[in-house]
Amino acid sequence: MTSRVLTLVPFQLVGTNPAPLPEVHGRTRGLHGARRILVGTALALVLGLAGLSCKEGPTGPTAGTLKVKLTMPAANSGFDGAILFTVTGPTAPSDVAAGASLAKFHQQLGATTKYVVTGTLVTGATILTLDVEDTRQRYTATIQQVAAQNGYQLRPAPLTGYALAVTR
Repeated sequence: MTSRVLTLVPFQLVGTNPAPLPEVHGRTRGLHGARRILVGTALALVLGLAGLSCKEGPTGPTAGTLKVKLTMPAANSGFDGAILFTVTGPTAPSDVAAGASLAKFHQQLGATTKYVVTGTLVTGATILTLDVEDTRQRYTATIQQVAAQNGYQLRPAPLTGYALAVTR
């Protein structure tokens, strides 16, 4: 059995006088082997990044439920009894439910729906839930009027401190 001695030569810059390259199993190793490793590593990196970009999630619609949450001035929380607002989105909701202890009335106007929600309104409460075809689409809610619980007297405009947020 014969043994071969492998002699390593320091890396030489391109354009300089190269030293003889070592032989392994009868083949010369050197820049060609390094180039092969570099190309293989780059190819693996590109394929890995391409695979990650395909895992961003579904590309079609994601049906689900959106919540309409009310923010109001602390002084009026629990003292307001009705709110009139619109919800606009790419499509009308397939199902709508009022929040706990609240009643809802609505009028469909294409992609915009007009709602009246009555009951004791408190800040931070979910006043409405909407089942929609795609929760990634943008839906907006805009307050038209707010009325006090006692006698349903309208709050004066502008309705400073009142806001609706449509969330998942």
